[in-house]
Amino acid sequence: MVRGNIRARRARARISQKKKRQWTAREKLMIIAYYEQGHSKRETANKFEIEPKQLRDWLQNKDKLMKVAPYIQKLTPGSRPKYPELETELLDWFKESRSQLKVVTRYMIQAKARSFANRAVYQEMYTNINAAKFSQKWVDGFMTRHNLVNRRKTTVAQRLPDDYVELQNNFLSYILYQRKENQYPLSLIANMDETPVI
Repeated sequence: MVRGNIRARRARARISQKKKRQWTAREKLMIIAYYEQGHSKRETANKFEIEPKQLRDWLQNKDKLMKVAPYIQKLTPGSRPKYPELETELLDWFKESRSQLKVVTRYMIQAKARSFANRAVYQEMYTNINAAKFSQKWVDGFMTRHNLVNRRKTTVAQRLPDDYVELQNNFLSYILYQRKENQYPLSLIANMDETPVI
């Protein structure tokens, strides 16, 4: 009974198991630098668990990658907005609400976009705006285009003192000194967050 090439089947299984992830411009340039040190495209792709086509695309766009900020993941901003003026007003509303420390949910963005779409100004400007659904997928695109994220309100963090590094080093030195002086075993030393005692 012929079972076929076992190596080929294992290779196909490995390819399908690769995780999709987005690489930043800095990471892409580091992978390109590894390739340029004399490694083959296949070897580089295997080491970083990427497809060889990804590496070829990055090599073609190396000049663009050198010019963008290191944290950028996509060179293209995505699709252009279908209703740019509406999105501009929606973005202004979003920023104003956030500046007043108001919570802005995805549903609120969706509802506000629909209410803006009912205005006569936008009805005249965009003849097909009545057909717009402003779905969750549209909200995703809007937030991606404008680098917006959902945030949960937390308590206000304390500001660190200006000399916190020095204070931290002094505290660490004190702890190490006490450990040597009193011969505390490491098993009895623990780190805890601040916990209120009632």
